[in-house]
Amino acid sequence: MPYIHGKCVAGKTEQHWKCYSKRWPGKSKGEKRGRKVKESSSSQKKGNLRRLVDKLTWIMNANFVDGDFMVTLDYRKDARPGNRMQLKKDARNFLDKLRRKLKKQGKELQYIHVMEVGERGAMHHHLLIKEMDIKTLRECWPYGGIQVEPLWSEGQYRKLAEYFIKYSEKTMRTEAALMTKHWYASRNLVIPEPEKKVIKAGYFKKVINVPAGYYLDKESVAAGVNEDGFDYFTYTLIQVERKRGRGG
Repeated sequence: MPYIHGKCVAGKTEQHWKCYSKRWPGKSKGEKRGRKVKESSSSQKKGNLRRLVDKLTWIMNANFVDGDFMVTLDYRKDARPGNRMQLKKDARNFLDKLRRKLKKQGKELQYIHVMEVGERGAMHHHLLIKEMDIKTLRECWPYGGIQVEPLWSEGQYRKLAEYFIKYSEKTMRTEAALMTKHWYASRNLVIPEPEKKVIKAGYFKKVINVPAGYYLDKESVAAGVNEDGFDYFTYTLIQVERKRGRGG
């Protein structure tokens, strides 16, 4: 069970991480365990959520770009669903209508969707979709307001992924039968696959190499001890936007 160096290329980003992997067969020579950390349900959940955020970040980064839309669908008081299953049906109807309208425009619907049900009963739909005519969205959602916020994070959407997981976690606590997974997505999205290679414990260095054409997302740098009691280290690089020359 060795240390590994993982890398996932997604859109303009490259996330790197070094950690001990208990799922990987074999053992690294010279491997030393840190202070024993008794695994608890809370620490295990924290690790699981971190991995969920990583995966959703990769999917967002690989399929969406700045200018695409973060959309929140609200309900008027008189249009709120009478039951929670209607909430799910409303989302399905919205997506079906939107898919048909985009198809007539020669476009394909790509989305990531989560539902939010608050402890006091407030209901919202949160979606990440490709840029489109806002009028098209308005025609597909007759139940209340639509908030549209264009993406602007240079291809790194980790904070948005954290928000989506927070919304889905809230809903899964309050309405376990409503959301059976942390997000729903169209089947036409690219799903990035991380690369992993074994490294010797002695080569576990918290060094960041930034190649030409990239810059470091400083907020992504994290180091510590994971739920198994071993060191981990992670950071993300973002590709520099290339400026077109004259006549380009």
